Amino acid sequence: MANIETQLSEPGTDVLTAPDDLADSEPSRKRPKTTQYEHYMNAESCRKRANACLDKLACCDNGKQDLVCAAQDELENQRRALDGLLAHISPQARHSPESAVLMEKVFNTPELLEHILYQLSNFELMVAMQVNKVFFNAIEGSVKLQRQLGLKDDPDSLIYFPTHDFWFSDLFCSTHAVERVAGEPIHNLLRVHCAVDSFAGDMRVGDRARSMLICQPPLKIVEAYCSCCSGPRVWRHSRLRTSNSHPPAAVFRSSRGATVGDILDLTKRLKEEHKMCPDASSFDHNQQGFVNVHVCFEALVEAKENDPLFVRERDRFEEERKKHTERLARQRHIDAYAAAKRNARDSGQPIPTLAEFEAANATNAT
Repeated sequence: MANIETQLSEPGTDVLTAPDDLADSEPSRKRPKTTQYEHYMNAESCRKRANACLDKLACCDNGKQDLVCAAQDELENQRRALDGLLAHISPQARHSPESAVLMEKVFNTPELLEHILYQLSNFELMVAMQVNKVFFNAIEGSVKLQRQLGLKDDPDSLIYFPTHDFWFSDLFCSTHAVERVAGEPIHNLLRVHCAVDSFAGDMRVGDRARSMLICQPPLKIVEAYCSCCSGPRVWRHSRLRTSNSHPPAAVFRSSRGATVGDILDLTKRLKEEHKMCPDASSFDHNQQGFVNVHVCFEALVEAKENDPLFVRERDRFEEERKKHTERLARQRHIDAYAAAKRNARDSGQPIPTLAEFEAANATNAT
């Protein structure tokens, strides 16, 4: 996975925080990718200027007329090639004064702009905030977009991870249902897991990204577990253990909810505090004798009845319970057959096959 430093930041800048004084006409600090149509327009402009220069040269020096004609033929070949390129560019991608006017009209309509921006991923939204002040203000002033980004809490939301498309250098979140004992009624509590790969190094994340909530609805209480003294766990995969008999190394509480910055700061602190942990396995020590501490975070979140994550876990649990019931019924059936064989042996009768035993039971049942 791409490192956050190369994906979201450049040295000395915080690309996820747009300045308040960003002017409407100021371009993004990240130069946008040139489109095919812009390539075409640039090449066509160069061709026209070259033709004009050749026309002047032909008028001034008749002795070079043949060279000028040859150059003009080459430029004509370039024109045909450019026409072929233009034919492959959709009309919607071609800029014009009329399209610029229409675009400005659309972007100056707050409701339309919000709807357009809502189609973007969260990473694209962060980048869009740097395009101009119109985009920045639209995203900053939209409660809907702020909740999508995890910058405002949404207690009534379906379970959703705002950072899911950032790939924060092996920062990942996952959910599954809390373990249930046999016969326990289905409830809608789900366990959220979050971890930072300790081999990824320090992560450079901008202030706005640090403020993003890990989960919607927000996680108000988060438990942190360290690999050195919290028992065996799976650290580099999303399928983590769902129960832990060891007490957490730390408990984080926040009325707003745990953010990316909270997770990163607590991870850094616990790695430092536990680097000399005497309970660590010998395999967890590095060449300098320090412990490679893996930190995992767990929290409970209450899901709505129609939440896709809850529906998936409920269906999975129902399927497992159905299979468990079938296994128990099969085991009872085989236990009864084994008892029938022992009874036949003890009474001196022929030992029945399973088919004979089932046929006899069917007859007795009728």
